[in-house]
Amino acid sequence: MLESLESLDLAGFDHISIHAPSQFEATWEAVAWDRLREECWRNWPIIVHPDALLDFSLWREFGNLLCVENMDKRKPIAGRRGSWADL
Repeated sequence: MLESLESLDLAGFDHISIHAPSQFEATWEAVAWDRLREECWRNWPIIVHPDALLDFSLWREFGNLLCVENMDKRKPIAGRRGSWADL
């Protein structure tokens, strides 16, 4: 999808964000992060699932562009109880 951004007509949208993969293997976290980092120049928010983040030091670089999607009761893991002080 990221490779398609240049060819998409997004003029009709007031708000655009990029949703990171909702899950990936730990070995792919740096790859996903690196590819999303290449798009930071667009200044679009990057939406992440908190349970997909393993290395907070990587994601911290996105600063205010990083938006952590809230978790609901269907996911019994970290991210539901305000455990993001480390991010």
